[in-house]
Amino acid sequence: MAATTSTPYWAALYFAGLPSLSDGRDKLCCDFFRKIRDPSSCIQHLLPDPRDPELTSSLFVILNAVIFSLRVILNAVIFSLRVTTLIKSEPETL
Repeated sequence: MAATTSTPYWAALYFAGLPSLSDGRDKLCCDFFRKIRDPSSCIQHLLPDPRDPELTSSLFVILNAVIFSLRVILNAVIFSLRVTTLIKSEPETL
């Protein structure tokens, strides 16, 4: 039986041997990228050169250090704002 426009979704999946359309799309995308990465592919030359893993990992270390520093600064600013707000909100005692 061939799938037609009137074929129910579950039946089309059964005949295609797929758990879902999303799984089929994922499989097609993986197959496509696997084929274009093959050196004999006619469009392989359009892909960027492979990245140096050592450079990439060092960039991630730097990025994480910057993010950590920004979080520390942000927490210090938030803390000082809270302290300032608490000081202003306390009634003056004589």
